[in-house]
Amino acid sequence: MMGFPDVESGSIHVSDWAGETLALSEGDSVRLRGYLPAIRGQWEGERLLVDDATLSLPSPPGQPSFADMTFGLVSISDAEILAGGNNGSRSMIIIVGPGLINPTVFEIALADIEDWADFQADLDSTGLNVSPIKLRMIEATEDAGENFSMLFLIFGSFVIFSGILLVMNIFVMLADERKSEMGMARAIGMQRNDLRVLFVQEGALLGMISSAFGSLVGVGVAWVLMQFMSASFQDTLSWDVVSIGHSKAYWRVLLRVSW
Repeated sequence: MMGFPDVESGSIHVSDWAGETLALSEGDSVRLRGYLPAIRGQWEGERLLVDDATLSLPSPPGQPSFADMTFGLVSISDAEILAGGNNGSRSMIIIVGPGLINPTVFEIALADIEDWADFQADLDSTGLNVSPIKLRMIEATEDAGENFSMLFLIFGSFVIFSGILLVMNIFVMLADERKSEMGMARAIGMQRNDLRVLFVQEGALLGMISSAFGSLVGVGVAWVLMQFMSASFQDTLSWDVVSIGHSKAYWRVLLRVSW
């Protein structure tokens, strides 16, 4: 029984029908492209030297010859490159032997091969590794969120304390400015409670005006801050600055917070 010939790396044994169709002879060269590399855009292929253009492959019992569906034979290393794999990669293994015609021998050989394949098929042999990408992204997102929360907490605390000091300063300056007027009002008979109510109303009016102006300035400063942050973190974070509607409820909330 004739077996498969040994093929050296960089060479090819072409089947007789392919050699006759392409008019190939020993010493010619052919360029082969693998299917997987070709669909990836790798069109260079492999140039192989024809060692034999009249290859006749053996015919298994009861089956047509391999030559009818085979262009040629190449070495294992060249086949790996054409298949788009690395050294040691296999997509098909052909096992031949005269004893495999016996069904009992075939079943025993098949069971041994399956046991060997199951033993070899572990994580190390496949070259795979486990990378918790989603977990790392969640942890990185949580860290970034905590940092930004702390940043805005600091800014917010500063704004709140500044507002409290501003309100206190308004009443202090108002009292200092109206000291003589309040003295004259007391001299002509105004009660202390009436004077306190007038003082609070005037302070509230000034506070509302200043809070409205401060709200507009604060929105503008926040927009400028968001622009700077967007430019600084455009590679990692992205957002759109949302325009805030000028509704009565929105301004009422701002005035109450400022007041």
